[in-house]
Amino acid sequence: NPWGLLLFIPLIIFLNGKRFKAGYKCRLDIPSGKKEDIVKFTPLRLCLMTKVVARYIFTALVPMKINFFHKWGEHNRDYKDIYDDLHAPDKLFLSSLILCITTFVVGSMINFEMTMWFFLSIALHSQFNLIGQFFAQRYLYIALPALCVIVGQLFAPFPYIIMFIAGWMALKTHQSIPKWKDQESLLLHELEMNPDRGETHSLVAQYYMYAQNLNSYPRWMINRISMLLRRSIELDPRSWESHMNLAAFFGLI
Repeated sequence: NPWGLLLFIPLIIFLNGKRFKAGYKCRLDIPSGKKEDIVKFTPLRLCLMTKVVARYIFTALVPMKINFFHKWGEHNRDYKDIYDDLHAPDKLFLSSLILCITTFVVGSMINFEMTMWFFLSIALHSQFNLIGQFFAQRYLYIALPALCVIVGQLFAPFPYIIMFIAGWMALKTHQSIPKWKDQESLLLHELEMNPDRGETHSLVAQYYMYAQNLNSYPRWMINRISMLLRRSIELDPRSWESHMNLAAFFGLI
Protein backbone atom coordinates (compact mmCIF):
# COMPACT_ATOMS: atom_id res chain seq x y z
CA ASN A 1 0.00 0.00 0.00
CA PRO A 2 1.69 3.28 -1.10
CA TRP A 3 -0.06 5.07 1.75
CA GLY A 4 2.41 3.32 4.02
CA LEU A 5 5.04 5.77 2.81
CA LEU A 6 3.27 8.39 4.94
CA LEU A 7 4.89 6.70 7.92
CA PHE A 8 8.15 8.30 6.85
CA ILE A 9 6.77 11.76 7.70
CA PRO A 10 7.81 11.56 11.41
CA LEU A 11 11.34 10.64 10.29
CA ILE A 12 11.52 13.69 8.00
CA ILE A 13 10.22 15.92 10.79
CA PHE A 14 12.80 14.45 13.17
CA LEU A 15 15.68 15.10 10.77
CA ASN A 16 14.59 18.71 10.30
CA GLY A 17 13.99 19.42 13.98
CA LYS A 18 15.93 22.15 15.77
CA ARG A 19 17.15 19.77 18.48
CA PHE A 20 18.52 17.24 15.98
CA LYS A 21 20.28 19.92 13.93
CA ALA A 22 21.74 21.58 17.04
CA GLY A 23 22.99 18.26 18.41
CA TYR A 24 24.46 17.28 15.07
CA LYS A 25 26.32 20.59 14.82
CA CYS A 26 27.67 20.23 18.37
CA ARG A 27 29.00 16.78 17.56
CA LEU A 28 30.81 18.05 14.48
CA ASP A 29 32.33 20.91 16.48
CA ILE A 30 33.92 18.59 19.08
CA PRO A 31 37.65 19.39 19.04
CA SER A 32 39.84 16.60 17.68
CA GLY A 33 43.32 16.58 16.24
CA LYS A 34 42.13 14.01 13.69
CA LYS A 35 38.81 15.65 12.93
CA GLU A 36 39.34 15.92 9.18
CA ASP A 37 40.42 12.28 8.85
CA ILE A 38 37.52 11.10 10.97
CA VAL A 39 34.71 13.03 9.30
CA LYS A 40 35.98 12.37 5.79
CA PHE A 41 34.03 9.52 4.20
CA THR A 42 36.08 6.71 2.65
CA PRO A 43 34.99 3.45 0.91
CA LEU A 44 36.12 1.48 3.97
CA ARG A 45 33.51 3.37 6.01
CA LEU A 46 30.95 1.09 4.33
CA CYS A 47 32.52 -1.88 6.14
CA LEU A 48 32.10 -0.14 9.48
CA MET A 49 28.53 0.93 8.70
CA THR A 50 27.60 -2.65 7.76
CA LYS A 51 28.99 -3.95 11.05
CA VAL A 52 27.08 -1.34 13.05
CA VAL A 53 23.74 -1.96 11.30
CA ALA A 54 24.15 -5.73 11.67
CA ARG A 55 24.77 -5.35 15.39
CA TYR A 56 21.60 -3.29 15.71
CA ILE A 57 19.65 -6.00 13.87
CA PHE A 58 21.04 -8.73 16.12
CA THR A 59 20.43 -6.65 19.26
CA ALA A 60 16.82 -6.02 18.20
CA LEU A 61 16.13 -9.68 17.44
CA VAL A 62 17.99 -11.06 20.46
CA PRO A 63 17.68 -8.46 23.27
CA MET A 64 19.46 -10.54 25.91
CA LYS A 65 21.15 -7.54 27.54
CA ILE A 66 19.29 -4.25 27.91
CA ASN A 67 21.77 -1.60 28.95
CA PHE A 68 22.85 1.96 28.32
CA PHE A 69 26.51 1.69 27.32
CA HIS A 70 28.43 -0.78 25.16
CA LYS A 71 32.15 -1.46 25.04
CA TRP A 72 32.22 -2.24 21.32
CA GLY A 73 33.57 0.62 19.24
CA GLU A 74 34.89 2.73 22.09
CA HIS A 75 37.97 4.90 21.43
CA ASN A 76 37.53 4.51 17.68
CA ARG A 77 38.38 8.18 17.18
CA ASP A 78 41.37 8.11 19.52
CA TYR A 79 43.47 5.12 18.46
CA LYS A 80 44.40 4.05 14.96
CA ASP A 81 44.43 0.33 15.70
CA ILE A 82 40.79 0.41 16.84
CA TYR A 83 39.83 2.67 13.93
CA ASP A 84 41.48 0.35 11.40
CA ASP A 85 39.98 -2.80 12.93
CA LEU A 86 36.44 -1.41 12.72
CA HIS A 87 36.95 -0.37 9.09
CA ALA A 88 38.56 -3.66 8.02
CA PRO A 89 36.76 -5.92 5.47
CA ASP A 90 37.27 -8.93 7.75
CA LYS A 91 35.16 -11.94 8.76
CA LEU A 92 32.98 -9.77 10.98
CA PHE A 93 32.19 -7.59 7.97
CA LEU A 94 31.24 -10.62 5.83
CA SER A 95 28.97 -12.09 8.50
CA SER A 96 27.44 -8.64 9.08
CA LEU A 97 26.85 -8.19 5.36
CA ILE A 98 25.09 -11.57 5.17
CA LEU A 99 22.85 -10.66 8.11
CA CYS A 100 21.97 -7.25 6.60
CA ILE A 101 21.17 -8.69 3.16
CA THR A 102 19.14 -11.56 4.61
CA THR A 103 17.15 -9.19 6.81
CA PHE A 104 16.51 -6.82 3.92
CA VAL A 105 15.42 -9.56 1.48
CA VAL A 106 13.19 -11.43 3.95
CA GLY A 107 11.80 -8.18 5.33
CA SER A 108 11.00 -6.85 1.84
CA MET A 109 9.11 -10.05 1.02
CA ILE A 110 6.95 -9.53 4.09
CA ASN A 111 6.55 -5.75 4.24
CA PHE A 112 8.68 -3.55 1.99
CA GLU A 113 7.61 -0.25 3.55
CA MET A 114 8.51 -1.36 7.07
CA THR A 115 11.81 -2.79 5.86
CA MET A 116 12.73 0.55 4.31
CA TRP A 117 11.58 2.31 7.48
CA PHE A 118 13.93 0.16 9.56
CA PHE A 119 17.01 0.49 7.38
CA LEU A 120 16.64 4.20 6.62
CA SER A 121 16.07 5.15 10.24
CA ILE A 122 18.86 2.96 11.61
CA ALA A 123 21.19 4.26 8.88
CA LEU A 124 21.21 7.56 10.78
CA HIS A 125 23.17 5.78 13.52
CA SER A 126 25.39 3.67 11.27
CA GLN A 127 28.39 5.89 12.09
CA PHE A 128 28.79 7.15 8.53
CA ASN A 129 30.57 10.16 10.02
CA LEU A 130 31.69 8.79 13.41
CA ILE A 131 29.83 11.12 15.76
CA GLY A 132 27.93 10.49 18.97
CA GLN A 133 28.05 7.33 21.04
CA PHE A 134 29.30 4.60 18.71
CA PHE A 135 26.61 2.03 19.56
CA ALA A 136 23.60 2.40 21.84
CA GLN A 137 20.38 0.44 22.15
CA ARG A 138 18.38 3.62 22.60
CA TYR A 139 19.10 4.49 18.96
CA LEU A 140 16.71 1.68 18.00
CA TYR A 141 13.63 3.53 19.27
CA ILE A 142 12.56 4.84 15.85
CA ALA A 143 13.60 1.78 13.84
CA LEU A 144 12.37 -0.98 16.16
CA PRO A 145 8.59 -0.63 15.57
CA ALA A 146 9.13 -1.43 11.88
CA LEU A 147 10.96 -4.63 12.76
CA CYS A 148 8.18 -5.55 15.19
CA VAL A 149 5.60 -5.17 12.41
CA ILE A 150 7.64 -7.44 10.12
CA VAL A 151 8.06 -10.13 12.79
CA GLY A 152 4.37 -9.85 13.66
CA GLN A 153 3.33 -10.39 10.05
CA LEU A 154 5.80 -13.25 9.66
CA PHE A 155 4.35 -15.18 12.59
CA ALA A 156 0.73 -14.08 12.10
CA PRO A 157 -0.36 -17.67 11.28
CA PHE A 158 1.24 -18.83 14.55
CA PRO A 159 -0.37 -16.81 17.37
CA TYR A 160 1.28 -18.89 20.09
CA ILE A 161 4.72 -17.87 18.83
CA ILE A 162 3.69 -14.21 18.88
CA MET A 163 2.35 -14.65 22.41
CA PHE A 164 5.64 -16.21 23.49
CA ILE A 165 7.75 -13.42 21.93
CA ALA A 166 5.50 -10.68 23.32
CA GLY A 167 5.51 -12.30 26.76
CA TRP A 168 9.27 -12.68 26.78
CA MET A 169 9.80 -9.06 25.75
CA ALA A 170 7.27 -7.89 28.33
CA LEU A 171 9.20 -9.83 30.98
CA LYS A 172 12.50 -8.27 29.91
CA THR A 173 10.87 -4.84 30.02
CA HIS A 174 9.43 -5.50 33.48
CA GLN A 175 12.86 -6.53 34.72
CA SER A 176 14.54 -3.47 33.22
CA ILE A 177 12.18 -0.70 34.35
CA PRO A 178 13.38 -0.71 38.02
CA LYS A 179 16.93 -0.19 36.80
CA TRP A 180 15.91 3.32 35.68
CA LYS A 181 14.67 4.33 39.13
CA ASP A 182 17.61 6.68 39.66
CA GLN A 183 21.14 7.25 38.42
CA GLU A 184 22.69 4.92 40.97
CA SER A 185 20.39 2.03 39.99
CA LEU A 186 21.13 2.63 36.31
CA LEU A 187 24.90 2.68 36.80
CA LEU A 188 24.90 -0.42 39.02
CA HIS A 189 22.84 -2.20 36.38
CA GLU A 190 25.39 -1.16 33.77
CA LEU A 191 28.13 -2.57 35.97
CA GLU A 192 26.24 -5.86 36.20
CA MET A 193 25.67 -6.03 32.43
CA ASN A 194 29.18 -4.82 31.46
CA PRO A 195 31.63 -6.01 34.13
CA ASP A 196 34.46 -5.98 31.57
CA ARG A 197 33.93 -2.34 30.48
CA GLY A 198 36.44 -0.12 32.24
CA GLU A 199 34.58 3.17 31.91
CA THR A 200 31.48 1.67 33.55
CA HIS A 201 33.50 1.14 36.74
CA SER A 202 34.78 4.69 36.38
CA LEU A 203 31.25 6.08 36.02
CA VAL A 204 30.06 4.30 39.17
CA ALA A 205 33.07 5.66 41.08
CA GLN A 206 32.41 9.14 39.68
CA TYR A 207 28.81 9.02 40.85
CA TYR A 208 29.78 8.15 44.42
CA MET A 209 32.55 10.75 44.43
CA TYR A 210 30.09 13.57 43.81
CA ALA A 211 26.83 12.19 45.22
CA GLN A 212 27.88 13.44 48.65
CA ASN A 213 30.94 14.62 50.55
CA LEU A 214 33.57 11.91 50.86
CA ASN A 215 33.95 12.70 54.56
CA SER A 216 30.41 11.46 55.15
CA TYR A 217 31.17 8.00 53.74
CA PRO A 218 32.32 5.09 55.91
CA ARG A 219 35.85 3.84 55.23
CA TRP A 220 34.67 0.81 53.29
CA MET A 221 32.94 3.12 50.81
CA ILE A 222 36.15 5.04 50.20
CA ASN A 223 37.88 1.72 49.56
CA ARG A 224 35.12 0.72 47.17
CA ILE A 225 35.53 3.91 45.14
CA SER A 226 39.28 3.38 44.94
CA MET A 227 38.83 -0.25 43.86
CA LEU A 228 36.33 0.78 41.18
CA LEU A 229 38.82 3.29 39.77
CA ARG A 230 41.65 0.78 39.94
CA ARG A 231 39.56 -1.81 38.14
CA SER A 232 38.53 0.69 35.46
CA ILE A 233 42.17 1.41 34.59
CA GLU A 234 43.07 -2.29 34.67
CA LEU A 235 40.33 -3.02 32.14
CA ASP A 236 40.93 0.03 29.97
CA PRO A 237 44.39 1.58 30.48
CA ARG A 238 43.79 4.00 27.59
CA SER A 239 40.61 5.51 29.06
CA TRP A 240 41.13 9.24 29.53
CA GLU A 241 38.04 9.51 31.74
CA SER A 242 39.20 6.79 34.13
CA HIS A 243 42.56 8.49 34.69
CA MET A 244 40.88 11.87 35.18
CA ASN A 245 38.48 10.42 37.75
CA LEU A 246 41.40 8.83 39.58
CA ALA A 247 43.17 12.19 39.68
CA ALA A 248 39.97 13.87 40.91
CA PHE A 249 39.59 11.20 43.60
CA PHE A 250 43.11 11.86 44.92
CA GLY A 251 42.34 15.58 44.87
CA LEU A 252 39.18 15.08 46.92
CA ILE A 253 40.96 12.82 49.36
